[in-house]
Amino acid sequence: MKDDPLRSAFDVLLSRCDGATSQDGAGYNKTDADFSQSLVRFNNWSKKQRMAVYKMLCKYKKQLKSLGISYDAIPSPEKEEETFEQLIEEFKPKFIDVHENRFKITFPFDWDVVNAVKRINGRKFDGETKVWTIPQNVDSIAQLEKFATKHKFGWADAAKSAISAIRDAAKSDIKASHAESSEFAVDKFGNDILQPYPFQKAGIEYAINKNSVMIGDEMGLGKTIQAMGVVEHRESYPALILCPSIVKVNWMREIQAWLPHRTVQVVNGGKTKIDYNTDFVVMNYDIVFKRQDEIVDAAFQSLVADESHYLKNGKSKRGRAVVDIVYGTKTKKVKTDNIVPVKILMSGTPVPNRPFELVNQLRVLGKLSEFGGFGGFTDRYCDPRWNRYGMDYSGAANIEELNVRMREKFLVRRRKTNVLKELPDKIQTVIGVKISNKAKYNKAAADIVKFAGKLAVQKQEFLDSIEDLDEDEMKKAISNYARSKERSAERAKVLVKIEVLKQVCVEGKMKSIKEWVENFLESTNEKLVIFAHHRDVVNNIADKFGAVKIMGGAGKANQEAIDEFQNGEARIIVCSMMASGVGITLTASSNVLFVEQGWNPAQHDQASDRCHRIGQKNAVNVYYMNGVDTIDDWVYELVERKRVIVDGVTDGIEVDDDGENMINTIIDRLSGTA
Repeated sequence: MKDDPLRSAFDVLLSRCDGATSQDGAGYNKTDADFSQSLVRFNNWSKKQRMAVYKMLCKYKKQLKSLGISYDAIPSPEKEEETFEQLIEEFKPKFIDVHENRFKITFPFDWDVVNAVKRINGRKFDGETKVWTIPQNVDSIAQLEKFATKHKFGWADAAKSAISAIRDAAKSDIKASHAESSEFAVDKFGNDILQPYPFQKAGIEYAINKNSVMIGDEMGLGKTIQAMGVVEHRESYPALILCPSIVKVNWMREIQAWLPHRTVQVVNGGKTKIDYNTDFVVMNYDIVFKRQDEIVDAAFQSLVADESHYLKNGKSKRGRAVVDIVYGTKTKKVKTDNIVPVKILMSGTPVPNRPFELVNQLRVLGKLSEFGGFGGFTDRYCDPRWNRYGMDYSGAANIEELNVRMREKFLVRRRKTNVLKELPDKIQTVIGVKISNKAKYNKAAADIVKFAGKLAVQKQEFLDSIEDLDEDEMKKAISNYARSKERSAERAKVLVKIEVLKQVCVEGKMKSIKEWVENFLESTNEKLVIFAHHRDVVNNIADKFGAVKIMGGAGKANQEAIDEFQNGEARIIVCSMMASGVGITLTASSNVLFVEQGWNPAQHDQASDRCHRIGQKNAVNVYYMNGVDTIDDWVYELVERKRVIVDGVTDGIEVDDDGENMINTIIDRLSGTA
């Protein structure tokens, strides 16, 4: 403002402000800096605002004097006559209305009200109109209603009507996310024989009106069919399909069967030339970051991420690349306008272990901000706690609420028991056997205990070395220690030693495994699926029985093995859990044997669900052959404990989580301290 000593003094200090947290002689302190920045938006201050500035500047008399400005020479605004514009601002009503699909908040300037508005998720300030707006969604409504009650705001009829409509739509979405049937039809999708089940039609109907959706049905319920139906109905081509390598052929076959008028290309290897005029491009996760720039240039109109829990690690190459791709960002953070408008995630186990694993998937969907961003989500649902190594986000909280919010925003999930009555549940049985190499096992176990004890001494020495630091310095030192290369190497060595112990254990069970399989083959004409973790175990069992097998990196041979088992004479298929836990169908068998175990329930469920899928008419018997009083029993117990948390998140069941670390627990069991 011209010839306004108050505004001039204000502007001079603001120009020197560095946002310091204390008065350091360089502009305003942190609190006053925030207040001052909020006033910059206004061309004309109200009398109330001018008085607030006048009183604030009093704290900076010495600094103003050093700049040649006398505070005492600045006239007090107390006796100023207000202009017409200032009067309008001062007596502006506190009101909430609707403006361009957002809620509009108008009020006379009040610093407390401004701070309260800033705490509402998704708020925006329009610099031209000087008005705050809030997004129209269920979460914002809840916050806005509390805000309006506390600060005595009135509501326009249009705003009340918008709230009712939004809540009705949310209730409808939640109901639809559970829907077991629908008559919805997609043109040119399937044929007289191939038709979606009623619950699959309901899933498609839920998803078509959302730009971001997660199809979270239990495994075996045909998520692939639903994703294709959504893409076809919306005509969101070209479409990029990201999936595990072993599922690529299955995707191609499904597209050719259900959408024969569409073209599809499967990308094999990072150097394959891609025809981006193809309707569907199918690519495995392992190469997506290598093709990031050309994928962005292709301007895909939809992205389908099959087994989307592969994206749970936001620091992994593929996790970062997929987030960048959906936002049209190339490598080196080069931004384009090629944002992917339709995002479809598919996973029967979107949360293999903890709610934190949803964070990067929410980024892909563009939904993280609706949960209050990273901080809002983790504070509410991950039960974050400081430990010796920094902030731990591995907890779980408010699980039932999280499930409801996911269903209202983007999640459709049905369980087999609800939508496919003819499909029997799995029957789980543990077969305990004594290992034949107990001495070798005990030696390997003792090696782990000895090594863990050495690490514990090193850790204690480190903690003793920092005990004189203040709290902040101690937290920083602990965080740096936890992230250090040395610490990562130590943890890797522990994991290697535990894997050695597991191999020794399965070696000691091999005679019992072969005997059990021989008895199975002799006592029944049925087929059997065997899951193992280590390559030599898969080869050992397959060689013994002349069985077909699925191995990592086997490519075409894997599909031939699947076809032989499903349609041929092969009675046994031996599978690597990592290579065959997703995407394939082995319904020729209703019997599954685990001779080794993974580290989480998702691995087990994904594996056994190769048999427990659409087309299976029998109860699926799942057998776990565990070494008695060995690491097998402990892993099984801890995995089942994890299952409670996983089911809670995906099915909306409130649970208690003790947050026990599996590795530490196993070491404690081995050393006899637990």
